Amino acid sequence: MRILYFDTSAILCWFFKEPGSKNVEKIYQNLYLSQGNYSFNCSKNTQAELYRKLEEKISNKHERIKFIGIFDKLFIIIEPFKNEGDEEKNDFYNNLILRYPNFSKIKNSEDSKIIKDLFVCLGIFAKESHPILISSDNEMCNVVKKEGYQFFNPKTMAYNDFLKMADESFFVG
Repeated sequence: MRILYFDTSAILCWFFKEPGSKNVEKIYQNLYLSQGNYSFNCSKNTQAELYRKLEEKISNKHERIKFIGIFDKLFIIIEPFKNEGDEEKNDFYNNLILRYPNFSKIKNSEDSKIIKDLFVCLGIFAKESHPILISSDNEMCNVVKKEGYQFFNPKTMAYNDFLKMADESFFVG
């Protein structure tokens, strides 16, 4: 199974038909057609940030519930830091912040939590599944690239760039 790890920015781009949404839609359609060989994943922090942003952007409660239902049906929520006493994971994150000090100073503190979860998940899954970060956040993509992981920015990259990273045999079109 191939892990696709989504950041809030890519999910919102898709839901609100922002630039790049067609690329995320193609990934979704091809995931559906591939019959489960890929999984949509995100962190608990991404879920919380998404719910908050949906509440900010959509005043109609029924419309908001529709988006939440789609999200809850599609995404696997990963909680790598459920046990905050896990010293190895915390050390990994602290070393990451030392290498990228600007990331911990971002005004949106959720990004720092999401990148923390992302790298722990990448470390957990990397050998078996070669996860791909799906994010419209350029800074997050740059950090992932510097660490040697794959990413796809649906706003700035072409769908064919995604296909080059993914196992093309699972995709149609």
